[in-house]
Amino acid sequence: MKKITLFIFLLIFSIGQSQTLTGTWRMSPQAGAFAVGPTQGSGSYFSSSTADVTTRACFFNDDYVFNADGTFSNVVGAQTWIEGWQGGTDSCGTPVAPHNGSNPATYVYNTTAATITLTGVGAYLGLAKAYNGAELTNPANAPASITYKVTSLTANLLTLDINVGTGLWWRFILAKQGAAASCSDGIQNGDETGLDCGGSCTPCATQGNFAGTWKMSPQAGAFAVGPSQGNGSYYANNLADVTTRNCFFDDEYVFNPDGSFNNVLGSQTWLEAWQGGADACGTPVAPHNGSNAATWSYNASANTVTLTGVGAYLGLPKAYNGGELTTPSAAPASITYLVTSITANLLTLDINIGTGLWWRFILAKQGVAPTCNDGIQNGTETGIDCGGSCPNVCLGQINLPVTFEGTGIDYTVTDFGGNASTKVVDPTDAANTVIQTVKTSAAELWAGTTIGTNAGFASPIPFTVGNRKMYVRVWSPNAGIQVRLKVEESTNNTHTCETEATTTVANGWQTMEFDFNNPVAATAAFNDSYAYNMASIFFNFGVTGATAGEKTYYFDDVTFGAPLAITTFDKSKFDLYPNPTNNILNLRSDYVIENVIIYNTLGQLVLRQDFSTNEVSIPLQHLSKGVYVITAKVGNELLRKQFIKN
Repeated sequence: MKKITLFIFLLIFSIGQSQTLTGTWRMSPQAGAFAVGPTQGSGSYFSSSTADVTTRACFFNDDYVFNADGTFSNVVGAQTWIEGWQGGTDSCGTPVAPHNGSNPATYVYNTTAATITLTGVGAYLGLAKAYNGAELTNPANAPASITYKVTSLTANLLTLDINVGTGLWWRFILAKQGAAASCSDGIQNGDETGLDCGGSCTPCATQGNFAGTWKMSPQAGAFAVGPSQGNGSYYANNLADVTTRNCFFDDEYVFNPDGSFNNVLGSQTWLEAWQGGADACGTPVAPHNGSNAATWSYNASANTVTLTGVGAYLGLPKAYNGGELTTPSAAPASITYLVTSITANLLTLDINIGTGLWWRFILAKQGVAPTCNDGIQNGTETGIDCGGSCPNVCLGQINLPVTFEGTGIDYTVTDFGGNASTKVVDPTDAANTVIQTVKTSAAELWAGTTIGTNAGFASPIPFTVGNRKMYVRVWSPNAGIQVRLKVEESTNNTHTCETEATTTVANGWQTMEFDFNNPVAATAAFNDSYAYNMASIFFNFGVTGATAGEKTYYFDDVTFGAPLAITTFDKSKFDLYPNPTNNILNLRSDYVIENVIIYNTLGQLVLRQDFSTNEVSIPLQHLSKGVYVITAKVGNELLRKQFIKN
């Protein structure tokens, strides 16, 4: 009964995701609906404004239609926005073929890879010029298909990202048409006069929007720093910091209705070295202890909030306009923060501290009733907007061995230094999911990718004195390059160890061994007392993207102790019967079957089930007739085979 329940849940989950996508979408009428920047989600190069919703009305009323039968249509009407590469003048004009909806098209939503692929010349989402790896300069060069990364999908809002090469990412935010309006759906709809505000909702961004008490949002990435606005690739806090820095996360930022402002820190806050502290909880240090009077004001036209009063701050006290403090006595008389977004629950602020550095702070309003889509872990939730009374299932924390298969694990990876990574279908095996890492032409010599979030693995890597080896399956375009693997403690980035291996295969897969008994020269030696629980991989370490040119790599199957074998089915270990089958597929093994994943021949996920038993039966009545690929994790092996559904 347990197996049947799990199967039904997974089937409903998959169908629900498809039904959420099915329907008509338009560009969301908001600032940032389409934006471009050097990294995924960074709109620092260009981001649409609220005024564009009016000036580009012929673009914002274009329909993107996902039909239930898998067909797709661009319905652009008599007018759409035409750019120079289409022979236009960056203004409304007659749609230009093939981006006028004249060709038939289909779509595939791959929930495992979190991608949407449109197939059909001229089919597109967002801007017609954006496709995988470049931007069009001529309509005649429109590709046969385009794949977009699904960053988020709700009943109302779809956020897509696409890498167009050379360190450029476009983001498109679409709003579903006909969905019931709410005050927390991230769209200006109903009687709202702004995003989730005005009309019957809470006030729009005015003095009244800010009034109240705020704290740092208890989430990963609540404070982060990077080279551009919203880019936290240099540093971002992890979820563990909410506990280890609890004296910081309980600090209050109080916007009073009369325009006065207070930092309420209590007897303890987080003190850094520039304050005479030791990066630990301690007694607040003047003037950043709330002892001076302060005021606040919101500038609606500039979308900024300014604190006036020596020592008044939001987020980290060291961050001010144009720099970071090195002594408390140099605190400025005022600080201005850019208001990136504000809702009834959440406030996102950015501040440029000069020399290409931006801090981001995310604050949560206190005393607001929790919801399952407010972007905060609150109420009975066990994660952000998931678990407890919320319908969303929380994803499990990544842990070794890492295979990037299935939908129950958070397979987020974290790039830094100019890398751009995405979970994709293995280009050499449609039944396998891997990470694609593009080391862009703008990448630093130390550009890398953390395998997971900054929280690291769910448990420490089980190194022993006798075994300090890890393995990663790698695809490289070149042999002879250095691949570095670095392990560290997620809560202490000074506790690290780094080792390297050299690729021996070009344009193909190989399993690389990383022996931490042999650390890279001039790096830290392995320390048995450290609980290493995070790993980062660096392709072509020591060579910049400008020198090597943009290169694409893939990696998969990250393990400790021994490589993860990928074999064909061995009947002595595993039976799969009957094959061909009509309605039921039976699996039997000498070892425990941990999970089973089934793909069709297009590489689309059709079933994923977790088990902990030696025998399972999988109902297949819902599958169409045809050939399928099954992958089973049995012990420390991935076993693959084709089967036929009659």
